Amino acid sequence: MVDMKEMRMKAARARQESVDDTSPEGIRRARAAAPLDVGTNRSLSFPAVLRASVEQRAGANPEDPPWIHLSGVASVTETPYEMYDMFGPYTETVAASAFENSLSRKPDVAFLVNHTGLTMARTTKGTLILSSGMQGLQTEAWLNPMRADVGDLVIAINDGCIDQMSFAAVMEEGQWNEDYTEFRMTQLNLNCGDVSAVNYGANPSTTIAARAQGFLNEIDRLPSGAAMAALRHLELRFGRQSDTSTGIEKPTGRSISLVRSALLVDDDDD
Repeated sequence: MVDMKEMRMKAARARQESVDDTSPEGIRRARAAAPLDVGTNRSLSFPAVLRASVEQRAGANPEDPPWIHLSGVASVTETPYEMYDMFGPYTETVAASAFENSLSRKPDVAFLVNHTGLTMARTTKGTLILSSGMQGLQTEAWLNPMRADVGDLVIAINDGCIDQMSFAAVMEEGQWNEDYTEFRMTQLNLNCGDVSAVNYGANPSTTIAARAQGFLNEIDRLPSGAAMAALRHLELRFGRQSDTSTGIEKPTGRSISLVRSALLVDDDDD
């Protein structure tokens, strides 16, 4: 079985070794940098209790038909989750105050389903209200019941088929802990992003990492012969060089755990 604890520690050590500038200022800049190859765009999904009710909007004309009121939490805060960068696994957390600065600037945010499709509600129209609460990014959306897609969404929520929410934002600030095993997002920009009701909570990792992790899980199921062949191939790919005296390739010291981590940054072109 994959030793995730050992893999995590080796990945952390590799991150530390990647810091070229060992001065205090250089280390400070490195710790404030985003995880390599993950990027600043975040689309993360979390379990959320989505509630749908038919209500009259405050200030609306009493003769107007009632709207669909959806409430939920688009992002939980202070809750660690697993992520991967080019070195391997680490833990990431959204700080409780991560959205406050962006919300104070009155961002333009849309309410969507699965981050796609027509906008159902929008902050600039007053039909989407976002706030930073004790649980995380609180969402209040008012949807037009005359729309067919809104009716379908409400049915899916009431049937329990959609029970998660997600947000899409840009990370502006973050911080590594002392040993590079945990990354804390301290400031997220919601402007031109969205909050979404989603079918499934997406694994909060890069597409590359999600695909590679599935491959890693299969390694342990390989017959011994196939496993040894795979190991030789990976060593040749990531960790061997030729001995100039004998012409025989030899290991360069890279561990197989780090080879596993290196898989997470393979090209995504295929």
